[in-house]
Amino acid sequence: MEIFPNGEYGYAYDETTKISTQLSETTIPSIDEISEDPQFLPEIIKKEEFEGVWIKATK
Repeated sequence: MEIFPNGEYGYAYDETTKISTQLSETTIPSIDEISEDPQFLPEIIKKEEFEGVWIKATK
């Protein structure tokens, strides 16, 4: 799932995608590696928070 600066949500699962978000075919880099790229602001969140955002994004 991605949250874009304009407030839109992108997500992907199974055969479903929204906006430009896609499932990765390779291993996802660590949060430290992702943080090295200034275009990303990764955060570690709790499962419950993710599920709440997921529900909002997939409405």
